[in-house]
Amino acid sequence: MRRHEVPDTIGVSLHTREDLRKASQSLTIIEIPGYVLNKEIGRGSFGTVWKATREKTGQTVAVKVVEHGEDLNWEYFSRELDFLLEIEEHPNTLTILDAQLENNPPFIVMPLADGGSLEEAQNNKSNQLELIETWLKQIAGALSFIHKKGVIHCDLKPSNVLLSSDQDIRIADLGQARKTGHGAALGTIGFMAPEQCTDQSKASPSVSWDVYGFGATAYWLLSGKIPRLEQIENPSLKDYIAVFNSGKLTPLRKLNPEIDKELASIVEGCLRADPQKRVPSLDSVLEDFRRREAHQPLLSRRPWSTGYLIQVALKRRTVQLSLLALLGLFFAGLFAWKERQHKLFITHTANGIHAHESGRLEEAYLNWLQALEYDENNLAAKQRLKFMPLSQIFPHTSKVNDLALLENDKILVTATDSGNVTFWSSFEGEQTASLKHLSPVSQIALNPEQNLIVTASWDGKARAFDSATQKLKYKLIHQSGDTRSDIVALCFGNQGKALVTADLEGQLRVWDTQTGTALPFQGPDDNPDVEQVLASHPSQPLLAALIDENTALIWDLESGRAKELRFQHQDVINALAFSLDGKHLL
Repeated sequence: MRRHEVPDTIGVSLHTREDLRKASQSLTIIEIPGYVLNKEIGRGSFGTVWKATREKTGQTVAVKVVEHGEDLNWEYFSRELDFLLEIEEHPNTLTILDAQLENNPPFIVMPLADGGSLEEAQNNKSNQLELIETWLKQIAGALSFIHKKGVIHCDLKPSNVLLSSDQDIRIADLGQARKTGHGAALGTIGFMAPEQCTDQSKASPSVSWDVYGFGATAYWLLSGKIPRLEQIENPSLKDYIAVFNSGKLTPLRKLNPEIDKELASIVEGCLRADPQKRVPSLDSVLEDFRRREAHQPLLSRRPWSTGYLIQVALKRRTVQLSLLALLGLFFAGLFAWKERQHKLFITHTANGIHAHESGRLEEAYLNWLQALEYDENNLAAKQRLKFMPLSQIFPHTSKVNDLALLENDKILVTATDSGNVTFWSSFEGEQTASLKHLSPVSQIALNPEQNLIVTASWDGKARAFDSATQKLKYKLIHQSGDTRSDIVALCFGNQGKALVTADLEGQLRVWDTQTGTALPFQGPDDNPDVEQVLASHPSQPLLAALIDENTALIWDLESGRAKELRFQHQDVINALAFSLDGKHLL
């Protein structure tokens, strides 16, 4: 099949196009009263179309002549005339100027679409993409109007779409048209929907047939290729049916990279083999053209992925301006933040110099140390710290919440807001190992033997690690009912046999340190006002903790029950501790 060649309609109910062609060639003279036929300009399903002159007015018109009418089924010709009369009020359909069915031969007179057909126009390579898009919108609008009249074209293709002198669309040739749901209809290979041409199909004429015809016409106009038949020369109906089972549709943008993704999606959505997945109507096509211009998600692209929605949104002018505004605010905020950091650095540096000159060395040291929080790489500020004896600095990128010393102070362990637990060589200041949590680590606890280190984090979990190998031994999940609570305090008790965790609500849980299983314990009720603090007895299985912000109790860790002793202050209790001999609670 040559690049720009569109096949003929498969046939009509009583006679083939070849019969009509032979009948036409046998005519020597055709006389139409009131008209002078000048030149044959085309052939429809039931006759020829002539360029003619109206004798009374001199108007140039198109006359469709039924040839050898005695051999034709008049029902089909009358039906086409009725359809034309129903849809003539639309600007992109043909208007009936005159019709005489009783004449011999019968004829219909319409305005001359002297721009030729889209099949002829496609040969003009000067047609810009913008003009083709205009044609597609006009075709979609005309078909939508025709469908609202209850008419299905059934044979839409480029040669059945005419152009006026102003290059406007005129839908023509309703020889195969049907009322919705009435009667089978033949179409054209390459432009008819698969359910229209399959022998086993019981489908009646449907709007979906014209949706496919529109998609195939658009595909051909934009690429010069008939969908799914690019590699097949002169395909038969059997070949055409077979490609829907084996042949994939070549992406339109592969054939014409100048087409944008949205236009390609609209056209390809009309060409889906499954009518249930095909674009449902020409109204949906028109809506997608509107959405494309407004940079909104296309109906033909459903279901919409998150990435596609973001991609479409980024094309909108309002979104682009909003992003530019946010970007501007970000850089303005960044500049303001840097200015503030610089001013705070200058302030603390100046305060340190003033304190140093006044002999307040510790105050000077603290100011210069704080200045480094705002400009950590400032060499001048680091040099000022050298007047104070300093063994090591352990740099962190976020707030340190707790620390512990191991192996006779040889190992320093720190926990930070960023979820890092870091092991340092205390004397060399070098990092030796690290553990990563998904949320901030609030506390660290060591058992008496210092072979188990436990971390409390804001994800409601306590993690127990071997302090020598840093390998995870088990996790403890602190829950109140179905809700996981953030752990804010830890404490080993009963000489390291039990581990106590406390959450934001003041609730306590006790765990066996060997197995990580929960032990029986009757702790206090939920009290979100309590910032829980813990203390364990040095030699007995006793735990001191708060029941409210002013009151502490002591629990027996073996029975899990509280003793009757009550320790109450008038003010908030911030810390608890047993004396070394265990006789006193502070």
